[in-house]
Amino acid sequence: NVNRYPLGQTQTGVTIDDVGLPPWARTPEEFVRIHREALESDFVSRNLHKWIDLIWGFKQQGDAARQADNVFYYTTYEGAIDIDSIDVDMQEAVISQIDNFGQTPQQLFADPHPARYETSDDISVFSELDDLMCYIDGDQVTEPRMAIINRNPGGGGGGGTPTTSMTNLPAVSKTTTPGGSTDDP
Repeated sequence: NVNRYPLGQTQTGVTIDDVGLPPWARTPEEFVRIHREALESDFVSRNLHKWIDLIWGFKQQGDAARQADNVFYYTTYEGAIDIDSIDVDMQEAVISQIDNFGQTPQQLFADPHPARYETSDDISVFSELDDLMCYIDGDQVTEPRMAIINRNPGGGGGGGTPTTSMTNLPAVSKTTTPGGSTDDP
């Protein structure tokens, strides 16, 4: 907490200040790196759409939400209560509940969110190094961008000439080899 933000106290009166690292992370950078690897993992990529369905999608409300055990108190849903139309005591109670327990986000999707592409069909090449030279189809690429090399452009069981596309996404320091192993450059 280098900015000395007042973060309050615990229930036992201990002032909350600097964040303590868990024993498995020796440095803040290692903590971030491990979490980033987890969030960028194939498991998360294969399941992220399910979480989107629960939070912003079709499983947020109605029968699909009940079947997924994803229901909250009715006052937490957008538009469930017109705060201006209820008496002052009830307004205070509802506002207190929102302040202490939050609100369910606005529902954005009425249909299931599509799954992300299969990462096994692509090789992602990333780098944070300013001086890294990357060659795509014989052309040197010097801007930090992400190259997607599709090994299976026809979508079939192999073969075909690999195709390449570039996106202006932020770079990360991780490369993935065709066998699926990762190496820090």
